[in-house]
Amino acid sequence: MSKKCACQICRRHDWLKEVVEKGDVEELRDAVEKLCNILEHVELDLEVNEAILAGTWPGSVKHLSHALRRAIEYEEKKNTIKK
Repeated sequence: MSKKCACQICRRHDWLKEVVEKGDVEELRDAVEKLCNILEHVELDLEVNEAILAGTWPGSVKHLSHALRRAIEYEEKKNTIKK
């Protein structure tokens, strides 16, 4: 028997599937509201990330430099482990 995925996306999918199967209108409304709130946060994160990558977000250079340093360290560590 395979293990069920416990990631947030799969858990949310299972929860939504249960809500739909119940057919409770109030619970469905609550689910839609919760999903709309999640979508708003995801859209905001996406817009901020796009602005950082475009260099228009305050502190973009700092954020990108830090991310690049971490990426380089990760690659170096990964290459060291392979040897």
